[in-house]
Amino acid sequence: MSSKLLSIALTILVLFSASSVNANLITGDIYLDAAGERWEYVTLFDLVGNNNPKAESSPHWSIAKPVNGLEAAAYFLDGNTSNYALSAFSSTFDMTTISAGANIVNHLAWYDGNLGAISRLAENIVADANGDNQYNNKQDFSAWVDDRALSGDYINYVFKKVANVPEPSTLIIFALALCGLSVRRFKALASK
Repeated sequence: MSSKLLSIALTILVLFSASSVNANLITGDIYLDAAGERWEYVTLFDLVGNNNPKAESSPHWSIAKPVNGLEAAAYFLDGNTSNYALSAFSSTFDMTTISAGANIVNHLAWYDGNLGAISRLAENIVADANGDNQYNNKQDFSAWVDDRALSGDYINYVFKKVANVPEPSTLIIFALALCGLSVRRFKALASK
């Protein structure tokens, strides 16, 4: 097979593969929240099970500690809740429609309540109602607990805050371009 034909076949294969890939959250892509804040997708963790960065099984409800979504994310990552935001989507949400830059960081997390149902609440709720560090009060919630949820059904997506780097002013760029053109002109005149 000639190299030209092989090159054409490879190009067609790459184009076909790229067009058939489902859009999804990709680590490192930047997404937005409702306020226009920029967030980089980092990882995910399941409300129950071991689908998390540490691959640890969630603690059984009888020994679990109530944690909100940000506390769970910080446990799996670097321990600092102020760096992160979460998104929790309903089961009918179409993940294939998400592309980089989309406004999807909703600051919600999936929780199981000690005596309540599974629900989506704010990522930073007070999870431990009475402050005893035990998942035993009817108002306790946890974003990472083996209680009544099924593994794989309630996924919390974790995003890290992107530092806003100020963009250079258009005027500065224009001035630098003029300086470059001037230097080029002087060099051309000097070489004559």
